[in-house]
Amino acid sequence: MKSCTFFSIISSLKRKIDQLDEHNTQEAPYKIWAERGLVTICEGTRVDYSAVTAWYCQMRDELKIDAFKIGYDRALAGYWVDEMKANGFEMCAVAQGPFTWSQPMRGARAALADKKVNYNKNPVLLWCLTNTGVKKSGVNNIQPVKISEKRRIDGMVSLLNAWVIYVRDYEDYMYLVGVKKWQREGSSNLFSGPRARKTRISTHTSS
Repeated sequence: MKSCTFFSIISSLKRKIDQLDEHNTQEAPYKIWAERGLVTICEGTRVDYSAVTAWYCQMRDELKIDAFKIGYDRALAGYWVDEMKANGFEMCAVAQGPFTWSQPMRGARAALADKKVNYNKNPVLLWCLTNTGVKKSGVNNIQPVKISEKRRIDGMVSLLNAWVIYVRDYEDYMYLVGVKKWQREGSSNLFSGPRARKTRISTHTSS
């Protein structure tokens, strides 16, 4: 089953991407990931948001995976939000920054450490997680930062945006997948229940 998180790689230097391999320590193996269906490489220098919409529709129509809600960066989504709504998806704007991400980042870190998040060992997300550092601001605020300029953390940001929606609408989500309150309190898996495999809180990240 494909991941619900859409991660696209945009570059006009397609020849360079074609030359990347698993052993390159400075860049991710985008070509290999694309061959495995883990990323989508778009031509040009901007995201083709219609391709993102088509991916979500494919997940829903062919694999019967319903996105409960889709979190997105409200500053960068553009026309994509209207297009997604027109295709029946519920879109939720997520403000970017430490005020929004501090608690979700702590919660996600703890859940990952406790092995409560099943991400199918997705190498794209794993790469982004290992590229992520923590920047402190104010008294108790934190946000993700790249450990170096050549690394990407888009997958981590995507996870945080999804986590914001998950925490905010937790009760509605669990009710939707059919998990009763007494079951939720004893559950060790964040995505459990009779219909949980086919319903996901999703988010889009592009770069």
